[in-house]
Amino acid sequence: MKILNSICPPLFGLGRLAIPMALAAMTLGACTKKTEPPPVVRPVRSIVVEKRQVGDPKVVSGHLRARDEVTALLHPAFPDCPGHDIWKRDWTGSASIFSVIFGNWTRDQLVRFVDALALFGIGYSWGGAGSLVMTYGDLRRPTPEMGKLLVRLNIGLEDPGDLIEDLDQALASAARS
Repeated sequence: MKILNSICPPLFGLGRLAIPMALAAMTLGACTKKTEPPPVVRPVRSIVVEKRQVGDPKVVSGHLRARDEVTALLHPAFPDCPGHDIWKRDWTGSASIFSVIFGNWTRDQLVRFVDALALFGIGYSWGGAGSLVMTYGDLRRPTPEMGKLLVRLNIGLEDPGDLIEDLDQALASAARS
């Protein structure tokens, strides 16, 4: 239960709090439908797979970091990333979310890159089972010029080799005029 509670907010308590919390949930209308699993159960399908794939986001981000098109990779597990010392002090594992800046590209190239990705969905829901990508045209960080050339990636449970292959073909597609 501890793993499940760390993945999503629990709806139900344990021990002495179970009955008062259940009554409060019923009173407030915070119960799930009979046909819908509670949110605390939804991530169960991916826990075993996630445990097997620990470290894979760093494999994918490391591959991108080595590419000439990438002018900056923002992932706290890498020593040259701002905030690495804080990450190293407070964490032992690597996150699945990171940002890439294509500082020598045009905005059109960036859009072509994102459009060419086949295995990445476009979305804001970070930390799920599927890989996602998002670009922000009006982002002003780290600077207004670089913000519009920043891509945010969430590495899901897909095979890292497949994701790298997809990223490489999208980079090639963006390079073509």
